[in-house]
Amino acid sequence: MSLRTRLLVFAVMFLLTGCAGMEFTTKGKVLFIHKELLEADRAIETAKKAGKDTACPNMFNDAVKLRDEAYSVYWSCHTKEAIELANKVISITQGPCKGGASMGLNGQHSSTSEVAFLTVAHFDANKTKIKEGSEKQLNAAIEAIKQYEQGHARVEGHSDTTGGYDYNMRVSKRRAEAVKDYIIRHGAVEAQKVEAVGYGSTRPITSNETKSGRAQNRRADVRVFSN
Repeated sequence: MSLRTRLLVFAVMFLLTGCAGMEFTTKGKVLFIHKELLEADRAIETAKKAGKDTACPNMFNDAVKLRDEAYSVYWSCHTKEAIELANKVISITQGPCKGGASMGLNGQHSSTSEVAFLTVAHFDANKTKIKEGSEKQLNAAIEAIKQYEQGHARVEGHSDTTGGYDYNMRVSKRRAEAVKDYIIRHGAVEAQKVEAVGYGSTRPITSNETKSGRAQNRRADVRVFSN
């Protein structure tokens, strides 16, 4: 049986067994994929054609990263979570621009609401205790938060890829919570002004193929917003 015939048989069988909510695609590892991910792709293309990649680059880039995360989660067989992320992409790209770009406290471009982004801590494998030597960056985050009485902060925990999806999501959330606790205890910052979220291994800053790369990815970042 030729490859073309096998693909046709597969497609017919798939249709007969039900593929509601899915679309044919030549992208990735399968012939059919849940439509929400392809809609997220189209939403990003539409936003780019509308000029949002230059009018509100931070919002656009966040949407692209979230789309890539949705696919990463999808290929890890977590369909429900991936669809939720894809729907967020659609919502973000269809919304209005939230201001232009400005310089944050760390010298990086940010939206008018985000004023600082800092990597504040790293962690040993499978650990959630903040490693020694992180105090300087943690205290810098506290000072950044204190500058904005009406602002808030988000602590983002991350992991390497050595664990499974669910495990990495849990350990990354616990790392974020450890940093949040430090900020509240040492900075007299109100608890409701700081949220903690875990992204697991979905947002690496370098390759997980090396020991040093994995060590860099086991981290916690703090984003400070002015309102």
